[in-house]
Amino acid sequence: MKTNSNPYIKKFISIIKILIQIIIFITAIFFIHKEIQKYTLSELKHSFDNLSYMSILLIFFAVIIDYLILSSFDILAFKNENFKFSKIKTVFVSFISFAFSNSIGLSGLTASGIRVNLYSYWKIPYKLILKVVLFCYLTFWIGMLWMGGIFLTFFSIPLNHLKIKLPITNTHFIGIIFLISATIFSIYIFIHHKNNLKLFIFRIILALSDWIAISLVFYFALPTNNSLSFFYFFTIFITAQFIGIISNVPGGIGIFDLVALSLLSKFYSTNIILGSLLIYRLCYFFIPLLFALILFIIYLIKKQIR
Repeated sequence: MKTNSNPYIKKFISIIKILIQIIIFITAIFFIHKEIQKYTLSELKHSFDNLSYMSILLIFFAVIIDYLILSSFDILAFKNENFKFSKIKTVFVSFISFAFSNSIGLSGLTASGIRVNLYSYWKIPYKLILKVVLFCYLTFWIGMLWMGGIFLTFFSIPLNHLKIKLPITNTHFIGIIFLISATIFSIYIFIHHKNNLKLFIFRIILALSDWIAISLVFYFALPTNNSLSFFYFFTIFITAQFIGIISNVPGGIGIFDLVALSLLSKFYSTNIILGSLLIYRLCYFFIPLLFALILFIIYLIKKQIR
């Protein structure tokens, strides 16, 4: 008898999937409850009062665009494996995976667990799911490394006044390391896609577009300041993101905020920055997480009915 047809193994896998669903649900509820405690109606109203209606529309537009870009990671991953699968279902799974991992952190566990749980429902082979996860993970990092490498190197900013002690005084050295790493990753990806140059180019474009879109969410949440160019802002943003990511704190909460607050302090008052961070987190993390949880619950209910 084949191993994959063993009823005990199938039962064990089913139990694991149910446990993953329960963990995902409980974790999401915990983080939503935790985030709600941070927001008060008066603080939110005051933060949005500093923005024009156009800025608010641009914020939500940037959020939607970025999650569509992230969903394209999965679509491209299936195309890379020459596996035909519904684009609507792919976007559904990808959105939930990224919405959870962006807010909860530990993407290696959250995003992977959700993809395995949801894709396997449509009989996607586990080996292929893991390839999709790896593809998305590498695409995320190749975008981070190229954008970070270019901006931290050529638009270097001082780090002397950061409230976090670092062994360097500016972002130039980090940028060079990023560029070297990005080049190595790109060569690896290019070799992997040597028979499909179009897919390789599209993957790089998606990776870069992801970081531009997410940065625009925060950029539009800040009041207009002619002294702050987008290029300089993006260097601040990517620096804060990198330090937040390596801290392994969910969503970079606290670390990202502290770095952004320190580096933007010469352009805005503390209250303005904190208000913009509040809007950024609400629109990019909290609302998508809440929406993803609702979709996940609907999925579980439909699954039980069937």
